[in-house]
Amino acid sequence: MLYPLLSVFFLLYFINQVQSKGTGFIAGIAFASAVIAGIYFLHIEICIPQPMVNLALFRNRYFTLGTVSSLLNFASQYILVFLTPFYLQRVIHYTPDKIGLLMTCFPFAVMVVAPFSGALSDRLGTRELAFSGAAVFAAALLAMAFLPVAACV
Repeated sequence: MLYPLLSVFFLLYFINQVQSKGTGFIAGIAFASAVIAGIYFLHIEICIPQPMVNLALFRNRYFTLGTVSSLLNFASQYILVFLTPFYLQRVIHYTPDKIGLLMTCFPFAVMVVAPFSGALSDRLGTRELAFSGAAVFAAALLAMAFLPVAACV
């Protein structure tokens, strides 16, 4: 199946073109190619007896909302992990060794909390725990949105 790859490739190429050169003919062709490849992939998945992705799963509202919320949660986490070193280096003017030490806090916190999260999930419930974790992370992202763009050190 080449169509999902083509769809994602042309979508990323479109985003790159828009960022570097603005909207234009090449960006339009890339976006149209991404949409056509995506539609063709969905058409094939609907028509074949054993699809790669069972699209009937997305009829379940809880599955769809859970998948979308997980996607948004993980995307925001890894965007933060990607952008934080640049902020620390270019704005706060930290040295690479100090940035490395600060960036180990997130994996270290996961390592410390992971053994207890299963028992806590059994006690409190998965939905409540996932919601509270996402809410804490959203509050942290909101607080980081108000960080200064110039060093205050």
